[in-house]
Amino acid sequence: MDVVHPFFLILKPILNRITMRKRLIMFAAAMLLAWSAVAQNIETLDVSKEKDGQFVRTIGDRRVEGTVKKGVKEGTWYEYEQAKDLLRRIVQYQNGRLNGTLLEIDESGLVVKKMEYVDDKLDGSTYTWTSGGRLCSKNSYKRGELDGEQIARYDNGNNQEVSYYKNGLREGETVWYDRNGGKRMTINYKKGLFEGKQETFYPTGGIKTSKMFKNNVQDGPALEYYEGGDLKSESNYKKGVLSGKEKTFKEQHPYSEKKAVEDEKAIQKEKNDKKLMPSDSNKTSKDIKNSKMEKKNGKEGGLSKKVKKS
Repeated sequence: MDVVHPFFLILKPILNRITMRKRLIMFAAAMLLAWSAVAQNIETLDVSKEKDGQFVRTIGDRRVEGTVKKGVKEGTWYEYEQAKDLLRRIVQYQNGRLNGTLLEIDESGLVVKKMEYVDDKLDGSTYTWTSGGRLCSKNSYKRGELDGEQIARYDNGNNQEVSYYKNGLREGETVWYDRNGGKRMTINYKKGLFEGKQETFYPTGGIKTSKMFKNNVQDGPALEYYEGGDLKSESNYKKGVLSGKEKTFKEQHPYSEKKAVEDEKAIQKEKNDKKLMPSDSNKTSKDIKNSKMEKKNGKEGGLSKKVKKS
């Protein structure tokens, strides 16, 4: 059995901490180098000391190709995934500035992002798509600032938010939706501040709350409703402070009862519609014969059109 010197027992925890610290430093340095290689792309690439003409360089797992003119990027530049030789990005330049379209492409060759630039600033519509080609978002820019309609969507394709901007600030009505497409909230803005009505909605579609704002401060009537549509509470605000007392009300028509009545009306309507629909038993033999002839002529006419088209 080996005898361990007592001094070693004292130094062992210290040595272990030093060794672990060195390992962490080395790991962090390796990660930093790897990240810098991956993070560098066409836009961050410095070509100021490069010769004019065709430029090709491998950065990490990517290969960058483009044209250098007077120490700046010019024309269309391409970024490839080196191992698979897949085109992943396309960026357009003029006099070293982003001018034109920037595209990002997934492994299957589908465009997943499209952006438009003028003099290094976003200008125009930008789009993002899922790998399956479904639109995720659409944003409008003017001289680098959000301007116009903005749309964000859930992964199922339904709208999540539809808003409008002017000079980088929200303007007008913004609407938020749930995943099923139901409206859940609306807020009105003026120069990025709350201005006008704000409403929230129940998942069933009925209004839940309604408030008024002026210059980003609550000002005016504030109403709350039961899911069945009855008024639940009523109050009034002045410059952000409750004015007077809040009134509360009892529910008169619960949503469950209201829905039952609406369902019964829908069933009855469907029955009435079926009664009004003519059946073949009410038609004469002449009516049925004429109907069949019309269908036959329609099919023949369609076929002749297709033949002529081809």
